[in-house]
Amino acid sequence: MSRRRCTRICCLCLLLPRGTSTQPIKKFNFDNAVSKDEAAEATLTQNELQLMEQAPVEIPVGLPASLVRRHPVSAISIFKELGHLRLNAVLSDSTTSSLLSLVHEQLNSTIAAVHAGVIEERHVFAAGGPRNRYDLMLGLPHPVRAALREVIATIRTMLQNELGPNPQLTELAAMVALPGATRQRVHADIHRKDTTISAFCALQDVDEDMGPTVFLPGSFLKKMAAGIWVDVQGEISPSRAKLLRMWPRYLGVMKRGDITLYEGTILHAGTANNSTRSRALFVFSFCKRSVLFEGVESPSLRKVLAGRYSLSDFAHPPKYCWRN
Repeated sequence: MSRRRCTRICCLCLLLPRGTSTQPIKKFNFDNAVSKDEAAEATLTQNELQLMEQAPVEIPVGLPASLVRRHPVSAISIFKELGHLRLNAVLSDSTTSSLLSLVHEQLNSTIAAVHAGVIEERHVFAAGGPRNRYDLMLGLPHPVRAALREVIATIRTMLQNELGPNPQLTELAAMVALPGATRQRVHADIHRKDTTISAFCALQDVDEDMGPTVFLPGSFLKKMAAGIWVDVQGEISPSRAKLLRMWPRYLGVMKRGDITLYEGTILHAGTANNSTRSRALFVFSFCKRSVLFEGVESPSLRKVLAGRYSLSDFAHPPKYCWRN
């Protein structure tokens, strides 16, 4: 059983479990003080950037969504090899506009509610991450459903080919990098290959100075030597440094309505937003039903949605009405 908790400060209707603790917790996106750990992490992040700038960089041209819908075989082949694929003109202007408005409205109201102590940050934001970067967990109001249907109409065959006939929804969020958002360290979302596919959907143009995600195509984490991502006495390990210095990079620049698909073990990192504009991505992931989801510490999915939705639930037209 669950209870619905609504407030005037936050326009979101959040389903929180009974007995949810109301004790104060660390507000990781809102604390002003920079801890020693954060300072050390920032130094390592900057060192990674310097290493990666020595490697070649490319902006993928992408495949037209209309072509992928008609002939998905070529797209599947590219994705199998690289674990990464950009698709162009997947979402309509009307859908991106409606969803972007919803994201900004919910982000502003949620930040206000957390500041006021009305809700705990962990119920609405996925944990951790650099400052000015928000991972806002979404429900399923109409703009979100419409976006899911449009994207899945293009990539459904690809998802089923890689993950089985009816994979499970394991992530549903908006990632917003405000002006001044700092860079992430290079990471993979999961550690078990061929189990999860994620989509980053551009709700506005994403230029080079807006913090696009950088991907290392073909860098399936399971192929890496054990311990390559373990820092040695607070320093980047030699094997990790060598990989970052040599591995070609794809820069996730996109036009509004474009999407980037990537396999969960592909190495990637959000770059710094050095512009005066916010960058918002609609993000979702699907996982094989035959395996447990091995996501990050706090997967970006509201608890009320966990385990309840699969690919077939987002057929177009919908089979039934969703709960928001």
